[in-house]
Formats: sequence, C-alpha cells, structure tokens
Amino acid sequence: MKKSSIISITILTLSLFLFAQCKDGKESKKFSELAQFEGVLDTSITVSSNVPADLPSGAMNASLAEAANFAWNEFIALNWPAVSQTGAKNTRDVPDGSKFFGDQSVPLVWHTYRSKVEMYPWKNLPNGTTLQGDTLLVYNYDAKPKYFYKDSIPPCASASSDVAFINLDETSEISLNFMFAGINPKTPTATNSSPQLVRFLAKGNRTYFDYITSKSYFNHGGDYYDAIINYSNAVATDTVATDSTVFFPTGTVMLKAAWRLLTSKDSINQYHTTKVRYYEKKNGNPCYYEDATWGLIALHIVHKTPTAPYFTFATFEQKDNILTTDGKPVEDANGNVINPFTDATTPVVSHTDSPSGTTTTISDPYCDANDSRLYYQNTAAGLPSDGSICVNGRYHNIPQAIINANKAAHNAFKAYNNANGVTSSPWENYKLVNIQYKPFNFNEIDSKNNLLSTYFQANIVVETNYTLQKFAGQQIATGNEAGQTSNFAGGQPFYNVHLPNGNSYDKINMGGCMGCHGNAQFSGNDFSFMLRGGPVIEPDVPEFDSINVAKLVKKYRFY
Repeated sequence: MKKSSIISITILTLSLFLFAQCKDGKESKKFSELAQFEGVLDTSITVSSNVPADLPSGAMNASLAEAANFAWNEFIALNWPAVSQTGAKNTRDVPDGSKFFGDQSVPLVWHTYRSKVEMYPWKNLPNGTTLQGDTLLVYNYDAKPKYFYKDSIPPCASASSDVAFINLDETSEISLNFMFAGINPKTPTATNSSPQLVRFLAKGNRTYFDYITSKSYFNHGGDYYDAIINYSNAVATDTVATDSTVFFPTGTVMLKAAWRLLTSKDSINQYHTTKVRYYEKKNGNPCYYEDATWGLIALHIVHKTPTAPYFTFATFEQKDNILTTDGKPVEDANGNVINPFTDATTPVVSHTDSPSGTTTTISDPYCDANDSRLYYQNTAAGLPSDGSICVNGRYHNIPQAIINANKAAHNAFKAYNNANGVTSSPWENYKLVNIQYKPFNFNEIDSKNNLLSTYFQANIVVETNYTLQKFAGQQIATGNEAGQTSNFAGGQPFYNVHLPNGNSYDKINMGGCMGCHGNAQFSGNDFSFMLRGGPVIEPDVPEFDSINVAKLVKKYRFY
C-alpha cells in the first residue's frame, strides 16, 4: 500500500458501534435514539493529507457529529508531514504524500504556516517580500522563517542556523492570566526561568498571508483603516457595508497552539514533540533558546469555508492535560470523565453579569499549586489575582457526539498504522474538545440539545481562566471590571457576530472561541486578532511583575 493511501473507516466504525449497542432490543433502541440525536452514524473520518474544504451538509445544516468529523479531517491533514523546507516555491503549507501520517522527523504542514511575527513584522517587510518600484510588492510565502521584531533578538546561547518553525513568543492567555503545568518542577533552570509556564503561538496559512500582503494590511497600510471604519459604520447603522471591508478569502486558516516543557515524568512518546524557539531575558534584554523537548498540548484550528464565512473553530488537546492532585488523568483519551470532581477549580470562581456591572469573585483560600494540577494566575485588574487557581476539570464536559468522533478517529489511526506499518505515532493521544461551526444565541440552548459546552467552547490550556472558559458577549477592557466578560455594552445586549442578511445584519450574542473572535469582527478585522494587533513589537518573556503585565494588557487590548 502506498504511503499516501487513504483509509476510510465508515464501515469499521459502524460495525463497532452496532456490535457494542445491538446486543438486545433495548440496547438497539437506545442506539437508534442516540444516533438520531447525536448523529453517531455519520462517521466519515479519513486519514488523508487533503484539508477538507467544507462541511458536507453546509455549516448551517450540519450536526455536531458531522462538524466533529470535519474537525478531525482538518487535524489529520494539517498534522501531515510537510515537504522539504528549502525556501523554494510551494514548499511551505504543502504535505508530502510520500510520508506517513505520524512521521515526526520533519516539520508538519501547520508548522510551516507563517508565525504571527512573520506576517506582521515590526518596521520590516515580511521575510521573502521585496519592493518593485515604490509600491508593487513581490512576496514569497515559502521563504524560510525569520522573526523580525522591533529589535534584533539574539540567541541566549549558541544556536543552529536552522530556524525553528515553532516560535513560542506568547506567554499569557491574551494578557488575562498565566497558565502553568504543575506536573513540572517550579525550580528555574539555566535555560528556563519558569519550567511550568505554558507558552503559545499563532499562525496563518498561505491564503491568510497572501490576502494581508496583497492588501498591504501587514503593517496596517493600504486601505486598512478605511476598511475597518467602513465596517464599523455599517454595523452601527445596521446596513450591510457596500464599501470595501476586511474579508478574508474562503480557505483562510488561523492556528493557535500551546506547548509545555516535557520532563522524565511524562510519557514523551504520547506527545507530538519538535524543536521550538522560546524566549528568556539575559542582561535585561530578550534572547532565545531552541529546544526539542517541548510537547504540543493544544491546537486551535480556525477555518473559513464557503458555508462558514464566520469561520469554524475547532480545538484539540493532549489527553493528559487535566490531572488530579496525585497526577491521574481526569479524562480518558476520548474525553470521558474517569476521575470525577466536584468543582471545576480550587478555589471556586463565580461571576455575576448585569447591564449595570459585572463582578468575578472567589471562595478563599487560593490553591497552593504544589501538586500535579494545572493552575493559573490572573493578571487583569478586575479578576481575582492574589494567588493561584488550580484546575480540577472542565466547566462543561465534552459532548457525547464529540466523544464518539474521538473514538472513530482513534480507530482510524489504528487501522492506518496497522495497514502501513507505523509503529510510533502520538496522535491517538489527542482528542477533539469541541467545534463551533455556526453561531447561535444563548437563549437557543436547552436541556435537550446539549449545546451548552459548544456555546462556551474553550480549551483548558489556551482559555483557562473563568473569563475565557465562560466567554460570552465582550471582554471589558478598563476600570474595576477589566478582564471580565459581559453580555452587555452600555446597558444594552452586546452582539459580537454579525451575519449579512439582505441589507441588514443578523446579530448574535455568541460565546466561546467564536464569540471572542467575534469581537475582532465587530472591530472590522473579520475575526482575526492577529490582524487587529498588527506589527509585533517584541516576543513575550516570563516576567510576572505588574509593569510587564501592564505591557501585555496593552499588547492584547480588545479595543
């Protein structure tokens, strides 16, 4: 069988489900009802390097099960080994059909997407881009990575000439909190001042880059400001814009990933690992290290499709992110809770929201963060920020339709590996947490449709604090309420997603990832915070004092 072969598991998965559920009449009826409700029978997950273009039924008509399959097919294609990265045309963002899914020896397709600073460099053209005359840009997406910040960033120690594609230049969750993995020791090392700190990156694919470069948006040039004003005026008057606005093409993909340092305590073969670049401070200035002992713990895939012009939002995690106090997994590889918990966090966090004000509080005491659990420390002025908050579990469990899709995906990987002689692959240890594939209002949720976890979709290591786990409406930027989420703006409902419908907009108060990125749409940036942020001044380093937190807040401002 050729390495590029495609293995579909529709029949296999159906057989497994039917065998498990059809032992007697009662079980058969139960399965039938579940299939009707959850869409379990729709299990077309395929091990292929082809990124799916759209949900087969269209985003607005799809079931959660169909959307989950779509998310897994994205995940598989984007984690396919990429062709050799020489800097030549059509090398970045291109899969190698001669290699197996699961090959960890080369960069993966999404690795080769452009990092945020490669698309939005400070006072530089994007690497590979040249000027012909005064205005004509000639750009090459495939140029090898270079990271141009305001000031040149040197290595902290000797470094290879082969630049790492994984550029971990974010240390916080959009400045709201720092995230830590308690399984690692706290003691700083010679090369890592905060070994428990989870670090992040953001990337965009070729379609994303070509759009912002052709429009000269990479430095907020061209007609960028006119475009966002046109959109803001249209929303304010509830009249669909007729003038130019920011609108990324179909096929645009944005990514966010979380990584942590792995140690001897970890089963390293159960993680995807690769060389990463991360940043520290030396003699008062940022510098970088490159290291190959970091593991991927989360991946967001944000994808604009023909029937989802508002983007789909899928999020994945490594299976052992959430641990008990003694280091046991809270969930299995498919997302079932196997070690139940009482409260999602210690201490318990509570929130009130009203047109006249918001508050977020905790029940003392803070967690001592001396066990294996994830924990975070808030930074925003309006959030409890005097200690650590430990993570016991999710606020909303992974839906059954997603768990079923995870089982199907893992079966697909086993079948593929057996057929192709793949003996070592980490991907059976990753699970889909959820996917948002169409916007809807909170009042559309009821006890029967199980949409609460989808509405509040959040990754446990990318959106960890209460604001992000329970995001809806908008983030408040200033004052005593800074850092909190609210469904209101000036006492009125806040609608963060706007869908053109004739000459006006359907206005939706959406939650989770889509609702959060809807704030970027609201500001005229078509769901892209990378675009709204523009040129990147410098990489984040692990500094937790108030001065540097203030810098982060300014960097990630929502408005």
